[in-house]
Amino acid sequence: MTPRPGNRRASPAPSWRLDGYAISERLGVGGSAEVWRARAVHDGRPVALKRLRLGDPAQVRAARTEAALLTTLDHPHLIRLHRLAYTEDHVVLVLELAVGGSLRDLLSRRRFLTVDEAVAALAPVGVALAYAHQHGVVHGDVTPGNVLFTAGGAPLLADLGVARIAGAVRAVDDDPVRCTAAYLEPAVARGGAPTAASDVFMLAATLLHALTGEALWRASTTDQALHLAATADLADLDRRVAPFGVELATLIVRALSIESSQRPTAAEFALDLRRCGRPSTLELNAGAVPGATRVEPLLPILEPDEPSEGGLGSALKDSGRRGGGVHRATRGSPDRPPFTDDSDQRGPGTTRPRRRSGRAAMLLGTLIALLAIAAVSLHPRARGERTTGAAGYAEAGRPSTPDELAAKWLVVLDELREQAYATNNPGLLGQVYDSAGLRNQDAALLATLAPRGCRLIGVRTTFADVHAEARLSRSPLTSTDLVVTSSASLAPSTLVCGTTKRSSAPGQSAVTLRTTLRRVGSQYRISGQTRV
Repeated sequence: MTPRPGNRRASPAPSWRLDGYAISERLGVGGSAEVWRARAVHDGRPVALKRLRLGDPAQVRAARTEAALLTTLDHPHLIRLHRLAYTEDHVVLVLELAVGGSLRDLLSRRRFLTVDEAVAALAPVGVALAYAHQHGVVHGDVTPGNVLFTAGGAPLLADLGVARIAGAVRAVDDDPVRCTAAYLEPAVARGGAPTAASDVFMLAATLLHALTGEALWRASTTDQALHLAATADLADLDRRVAPFGVELATLIVRALSIESSQRPTAAEFALDLRRCGRPSTLELNAGAVPGATRVEPLLPILEPDEPSEGGLGSALKDSGRRGGGVHRATRGSPDRPPFTDDSDQRGPGTTRPRRRSGRAAMLLGTLIALLAIAAVSLHPRARGERTTGAAGYAEAGRPSTPDELAAKWLVVLDELREQAYATNNPGLLGQVYDSAGLRNQDAALLATLAPRGCRLIGVRTTFADVHAEARLSRSPLTSTDLVVTSSASLAPSTLVCGTTKRSSAPGQSAVTLRTTLRRVGSQYRISGQTRV
């Protein structure tokens, strides 16, 4: 549910109260809730209050589900939940306020976007979905109305009210799965439960609408749209996407495949979409709210498609760290979350000191997890020792214990990753990972965070308390993996385009990572990573 700027004059005065918040106007009304603009009394922070009536058990369950998901998932392109509150007859979600309006609002004014604008608006949403899917969460209603924008134009995926933990959806009469019919996957329109593949389908349908100005299932009523979706008639799809070039047209057609197994993952979709254009700044005319700016992270966190792997992609996002010794294992060095765009700030005094361990930490978790993986050297001797790739490992001295070996290789891999981000060369990531899923996610993250002509500089990961255990690898049986547990933190980083500093991100505190280093010939590469 999103703010509708054009309807503000018709907004009724608030007839209800919530302790701690000054409610000003209603922003929108949907099938399951209404959304109000408010301001926190204690710090003046603008928020959105999503209000659901307690009398409806299905709505209460939806609110609790949404709250649980939002407090668990923390990503720069997901709407943040501040708290869950209750009034006498309603449950209220206190959410981050996206003052830039929604993609639906933007399309209602402009009808369609350019390819570059569509890439800027939706590639980060694909990254956010990949992050959610990695955590077993399906959104279920990815539509233009649920793609919101900050004042600076950074996209945020909103409304997890219909989301369910993957595999736990029950489409029963008293717990309906509510989705927007015009973008619905045929299998869901026929009564099936939404899946991660359904999210990719709906994201592709949203992209099609953004490019053409028309919904996938063009109908005047919801029932008609449901019928079209259920019949899965895409006979004219090739004609509709033809004007956008072979690469983009192929991506859309593939993502809208009736057979879900033929669709790309969300991570693959984000990466391929990013390659189809040069992201450009979105000009929003929804009206920014004075004093409601936000320092917005530009680095989406992407975790691996493979459930067992943590997500190099996430770490990568921070890894654009060149600025002198990314691998320094100096204990206590600051860690850093993903990028924040200086131009995309919410408002004076609201630079989001908010739960640093929240979105930043999760973001850091993924990002740092990956970044940490490749970014750290926890051993004191590794501090300041930078090699020039895996081949340089031999010059670093022979470690005598698994701990030292792991610390050394974390430095080597981080050096390679740092070079990939500092030079915007995703090809180097092939030397960092022994996993196509991690490599592709990291490459997608790099493409999203650093547009052409830009590079990420200054990200440093500090590893401490590195402990490694040697384990026999499944393939080949004669090989040995290192399972490494460490504390990793990120230093501040900067996005530089040409010779101009475009944005920066603060550091982030330490998280504990478990990384698997796989022996490949005489070298090690990252095959998996998770946050402990």
